[in-house]
Amino acid sequence: MATIYTRPEEYDLEHGEGEEDITFYRRLIQRFDAHTIVELGCGSGRITVPLAAMADEHDLHITGVDVSEEMLGEARQKMTRLPTGCRTRVQLVLEDIGRFQTAAPVDLVIVPCSTLAHVLELDEQLAVWRSVARSLRPGGRFVVDLTMPTLAAFADSMATPPRVLVEMDVDQESEDGVHRLIRYKTTRYEAHRQRAHVRFLYDRFETRPDDEARAQRYVSDFESHVYFPRELELLFLHTGFEVEHRWGGYRGEALRPHSRALIMVGRTPAPESPR
Repeated sequence: MATIYTRPEEYDLEHGEGEEDITFYRRLIQRFDAHTIVELGCGSGRITVPLAAMADEHDLHITGVDVSEEMLGEARQKMTRLPTGCRTRVQLVLEDIGRFQTAAPVDLVIVPCSTLAHVLELDEQLAVWRSVARSLRPGGRFVVDLTMPTLAAFADSMATPPRVLVEMDVDQESEDGVHRLIRYKTTRYEAHRQRAHVRFLYDRFETRPDDEARAQRYVSDFESHVYFPRELELLFLHTGFEVEHRWGGYRGEALRPHSRALIMVGRTPAPESPR
């Protein structure tokens, strides 16, 4: 497990406000009239908790699934700030997303924030899609949210001899101004495996009441599968879904060559209407 997933407070700081995807999922739930929802890779509850805040009013029942006890612990802590009526409608489960399956069919399964990039092998990916298909009611939706691959970012690692570019891609400060997190990133890409070896170098700065700044540095490494749009579509079709939507952003933009996001919605076959 990447180091950042054992540091939920810093994970939240790393992602900043992140309101765009939260708003997207709130609207999607209402658009699809979904009431039973599973979030795979719910982590620290960054998306789960805002969805849970509308659970009582919109009659939602939400299950969050994650493999990190530290991240789920943070999500549970956040849940304590919600009204009792909302908290009782949320269940958090410690489980690998490739093995999780619901006891009863649900309306919607979402996988935000490129979580599926951690599912590296084809058989593991198929296992996730099939498990989700079994968990959904007829006409239910599966929403996959990934980063659109940017081949220019991989170009240096594919050069001969290969080079690794260091980029500073995150610089976030907490609302109270006490914490600042800077993230540097290197990526080495293996084209024949569609595998990115990502190394994040974090510098965390903390200002104490005595004005003494304290710094901490650590490295978080992980491997990531790089999905392409046609490949994603084939995973849906091969496991019995129809592809209902292809978006390139959280406002429903069309998927284009320079889209930053790759969002695809698969739908299970709806029951046939009686004749």
